[in-house]
Amino acid sequence: MKTTLRSGRISQTFTRALAAPIIAVAFLTLATYQTSGQTYTSLHNFTGRSDGGYALAPVIIDGDGNLYGTTFQGGDMHCSPGQGCGTVFKIDPSGNETVLYAFKSDIPDAAFPTAGLVRDPSGNLFGTSMLGGTSGIGTLFELNTSGNEIVLYSFTGGKRGAYPAGNIVRDPAGNIYGTARFGNPKCDPAYSGCGIAFKLTPTGKYSVLHTFQHQVGENPSGLSLDQSGNLYGTTLLGGDLTCNGGQGCGTVFKIDPSGKLTNLYNFHGPDGAFPTSGVIRDSYGNLYGTTSAGNSGVVFKLDPTGHETVLYTFTGGPDGGTPEGSLLLDPNTGTFYGTTNVGGDLSCDPNGGGGPGCGTVYKIDASGVFTVLYAFEGKRSEFPFAGVVMDPAGNLYGTTTGFPNCCGDEGSVYKLTP
Repeated sequence: MKTTLRSGRISQTFTRALAAPIIAVAFLTLATYQTSGQTYTSLHNFTGRSDGGYALAPVIIDGDGNLYGTTFQGGDMHCSPGQGCGTVFKIDPSGNETVLYAFKSDIPDAAFPTAGLVRDPSGNLFGTSMLGGTSGIGTLFELNTSGNEIVLYSFTGGKRGAYPAGNIVRDPAGNIYGTARFGNPKCDPAYSGCGIAFKLTPTGKYSVLHTFQHQVGENPSGLSLDQSGNLYGTTLLGGDLTCNGGQGCGTVFKIDPSGKLTNLYNFHGPDGAFPTSGVIRDSYGNLYGTTSAGNSGVVFKLDPTGHETVLYTFTGGPDGGTPEGSLLLDPNTGTFYGTTNVGGDLSCDPNGGGGPGCGTVYKIDASGVFTVLYAFEGKRSEFPFAGVVMDPAGNLYGTTTGFPNCCGDEGSVYKLTP
């Protein structure tokens, strides 16, 4: 698998569908639009060196207000010389960063994490890496409270999956569930398969819960878990194979504890296309998520009967465009929070001269009002790929990828204060 940085933005062969033609079809926007200023604070600007760089994943927050996350690059600069293989970091409430672990090039160490972390009650952290491991095609790892990394599983390819890229979930019994973008080579052999969903028990037993096919989705995202043990997620491609030249525009799915998959929804283009993150679920069983295309992306709702509602359609202008991170739901107010990768301040362009904008943080309240909370201005903080988290005071925290290998921008961790 070849990984390159092209014009400062990541280009990965396993996410080929992101380059597929975006279906520019207008669709009903249910939310009204307004803007609202928030106080922006950059908690840490990555340098791309030992402190990490290019934060693709969201942060998580503990009860003391500490943030934990990963960077795709930086750390041990002997690993992938000049880039580094990524880090696990902690940022305290004062904004002080500590690198908890820098990934190495030594087998079977993990390398290049793209997804967020999960923290158990004891403070141990769990995550995946896109590369590394005994076969070089990804790992599931643990970082304990002593700072020791343990590779829990090295992906081996074929039917057992390769290149995990989505967020994992952990149930109360300590089982970990996740997805790998590739797997089942008989499905789409040119790209090593359509992906798998997996389970790893606390004793280290690995099993494939489901192997994806074109008709039920291809290239799965991260997962969410309900109290009955059902898993929910999206696929980047597959589903309606009349969409996107036979590749499909993506799906929403459910996997029950026995591994049975139910296709809940197929995207068709105007209603959304190419979801790159998973879904969240409310107490009524409704699912919510984003797609990166369908005009310039949508926020959608899927009710328990399988009926989809587009809550907002992005224009790619001041309201933002290409939402790629997961949504956050505040259950107390019914408000959704998210990010867009581009749009917002259209004069923002690290290369100068204006461009597509550097991204936004937005909210949609319970009455359907869409508000841009912040439009990124560059200056070492642009292009949020991941979603946000919230503390009890209502402050939002997230990461930006920056513009690696250009302009000194290697991403940041930020805070928005109401």
